[in-house]
Amino acid sequence: MTHLKSKVDHRDNLDGILLGIYEQEIQRLSNRIFRNLGYLISIGTIVEVQNADGSTYYRLIDNQREIEKLLCD
Repeated sequence: MTHLKSKVDHRDNLDGILLGIYEQEIQRLSNRIFRNLGYLISIGTIVEVQNADGSTYYRLIDNQREIEKLLCD
């Protein structure tokens, strides 16, 4: 319904509906991943590392006991 309400004429074909829902879901999941990544960085489970070219990657800290504790909670 949200997708159709966002359309000027409140209608779309199946491909448009699927694409709209796909884009909404990607945005929702991206926000969730961003929040979770921020949390994991804040507690020291993951570190953010800058490459020489300015790009960023994330590295898991090798603390198996803490990681298992987080996954079980």
